Amino acid sequence: MGKTRSNQAKQTNDDATLSRPPLKKNNLQKTKTKTQPPSVPTNGLDSSDALKALSAAVASATGKPESYVLVSLRADVALCFGGTEAPAAYGELLSIGAVGGAKNKDISKAVSDVVTAKLGVPSGRFYLSITDKQGSDFGWNGGTF
Repeated sequence: MGKTRSNQAKQTNDDATLSRPPLKKNNLQKTKTKTQPPSVPTNGLDSSDALKALSAAVASATGKPESYVLVSLRADVALCFGGTEAPAAYGELLSIGAVGGAKNKDISKAVSDVVTAKLGVPSGRFYLSITDKQGSDFGWNGGTF
């Protein structure tokens, strides 16, 4: 029997979502972070520890409150990086402000250090895409930032 559309829409939730404070007009800079699938098996992986470490690293590196950071982690995904399937990862950091220029090197280092320490992915096998977005590009709480 095939899956129904509603069954296909269901997925496990590996996202860590932190509650957000009420929006204030003078505090519109938010950060969204998504760490794409590392080719790391979930055996022995403490995803809770990795998520918390990534969240703290992004908050620290961007200078934003951790309550504004959202991290998603997916493991057991096949990746081929540099022609091999050795552990590798790809991450995306989307932020409303607080990124760009030389600051991106600090952010990349902070995230890469966690990916290496918590996921066992060498820093040379990890790409991080960092994008500065407009508040109107993010929906939250029935509106946008």
